[in-house]
Amino acid sequence: HDCSSFLPLNTARKILNKNEEEVSSPDLNLRICQHCLDLLETREHLKEAHNSKPIISQFYERLCVYRKEADEQAAIYNEMAKSLNSGESNYNLNDAQVLRAKLLRLADSIDALSNKIAVLGIKDTENPPQGQALRLQKAIRTAATGFLRNTLLSMPVLPTEEQLKSLQERRIRYNARILEESERETRLLDVERTSKRSSLRKQDSTTAKSPPEKDVCSVGQGWVPEKKQQFYKSDDPLIEQMNIIRNYIQEARLANKQEEVTSLEANLRELKQEYWRCQQLQEKNRHEDSHIPNEPH
Repeated sequence: HDCSSFLPLNTARKILNKNEEEVSSPDLNLRICQHCLDLLETREHLKEAHNSKPIISQFYERLCVYRKEADEQAAIYNEMAKSLNSGESNYNLNDAQVLRAKLLRLADSIDALSNKIAVLGIKDTENPPQGQALRLQKAIRTAATGFLRNTLLSMPVLPTEEQLKSLQERRIRYNARILEESERETRLLDVERTSKRSSLRKQDSTTAKSPPEKDVCSVGQGWVPEKKQQFYKSDDPLIEQMNIIRNYIQEARLANKQEEVTSLEANLRELKQEYWRCQQLQEKNRHEDSHIPNEPH
């Protein structure tokens, strides 16, 4: 071969993966033939192609970054939307609207980038993607559209300012009603406990025993308690009746009489409601009596 071609020494060192300090001098060249020069240049191109990432890999890495960010932000947005639609005040409506706009921009980026991957190289008439490469590009696009449909395009809608105000007022009323019912139940239990303690003191102060009473209670299809349960007597007949029914409920449970338990519990609830109604009526009467003016002497 005619050794009439020249290869810079720095290029030769680079091809050989030498890490010595480069010497930039136009005089340091290797004189080689054209055939050897072509082989060395081909080797260099192959090495550069091996070390560089394909464009589809770069696109896919960026797509994964978008999807990860969208997943994280969507979880935060869903929590905010659920809280706001429930009438809670944990989050600000404007912050949720800003986050929703950001998620929509991410959705546009994911859609555009996945579409680029799907059509990458299609217009290359000499070497178009085919076979496994083409199937991979289509699979990436399909996965991206599924992610958009299931995660971003199905986001819950935020309430308007007027709707949020109405939801918050409704929640305040609901919480107040729950609190009132809880306080009412607590007062009822306090009255029952006070009545029981009073009955115990009366029993301790007397040694007389009442004659046994005949049990005439019958519940359900002929079932009656097998033994007389002890209960705390009270001056209030409603409270005394509730105590009796509670004892019957315990005995019915021990006897596995579920139908009788259900019936007795329904009776107990009715007695509680009646007792509470009587208490409210007495309280109302006392309040009215306290406002009646005294007659002049």
